[in-house]
Amino acid sequence: MTSRGFALALGVLLVLMGLAGFVPQLIRPAGGVHGLSLDAGRPLLFGWFGATALHNVVYAAIGVAGIVGSRSLTGAVSWCRRAGLAFFVLMLCGVVPHLDTMFGLMPLYGNDIWLNGLLWLLCAYFGWLHHNPPPPAPEAEREI
Repeated sequence: MTSRGFALALGVLLVLMGLAGFVPQLIRPAGGVHGLSLDAGRPLLFGWFGATALHNVVYAAIGVAGIVGSRSLTGAVSWCRRAGLAFFVLMLCGVVPHLDTMFGLMPLYGNDIWLNGLLWLLCAYFGWLHHNPPPPAPEAEREI
C-alpha cells in the first residue's frame, strides 16, 4: 500500500466514524461502570470510543483532510505526518491527568488512548518510514 492509498482509506474511515457518532442508534452509554466513575453516562460509539460532538467533528475533519491529501504523493505523506502528530497529542492528552477530558469537551481516556496510539503509529509509518514506489515515467521518456 502506498501513502496515498493509506491516506485515502484512513480518511474515508475517519469520516465514516465521525458521521457514525451522530447516529443515535450507534451510541451506547458506558455500561458496567459504577455511577461515580468518570465513564458514567459517557456516550460511546459502538460502546467503545468517545462520541461527543467535538470528537465526531475532529475525526471527520482529519478524515476529510486525508482524502484531500491523498490526491498527490507529497500531500499524502504530509497529511500522514501531520495526522500522526495530532493523534500523538490526542494520545498524550488521554494519559495526562486534567487533560484527559480536554476541559470537559472531549474525553480522551479509556479506549480512545489505544485508538489514538494505533493511528499515530500507522500515520508515522506511512509518513516517515514507508518507501513509496516512484511514479511511472511519462510515455515520451520510456525506452522502447
